[in-house]
Amino acid sequence: MTQTKESWHYRNIKDLKNNKVPRLSADGKQRTPIRVKVPAQSSCKMFLGVKVKTHDEQDHPYKVLVPEKTKVSITDSFNNNNDLTRLQFDECNPTDHFDLENRWVYLEISTQEHENKEKE
Repeated sequence: MTQTKESWHYRNIKDLKNNKVPRLSADGKQRTPIRVKVPAQSSCKMFLGVKVKTHDEQDHPYKVLVPEKTKVSITDSFNNNNDLTRLQFDECNPTDHFDLENRWVYLEISTQEHENKEKE
């Protein structure tokens, strides 16, 4: 799926510390959610894998998506270097997963989302 916006607001890991990172949105009115069609439920759990890519399909070198409610650890040496090892997922949905090495986020597709045939 490729769904891009013309412009993005700059965010860094320090914004997570201040709880100032909004949900990712699609083109349209302000805060228009991105919706993805999902198949009917099967016998195994399904996840939506999401990763930020550039327009030429390369891994984006600076942008990364994280599960909702991700926090960041604060230390005396905290700065804006965007060190992803500072991310904390304790308050996130326990079925969601962030792959630090490959920079993918995996979001479980719920029964309700299967019934609605879409995930926001």
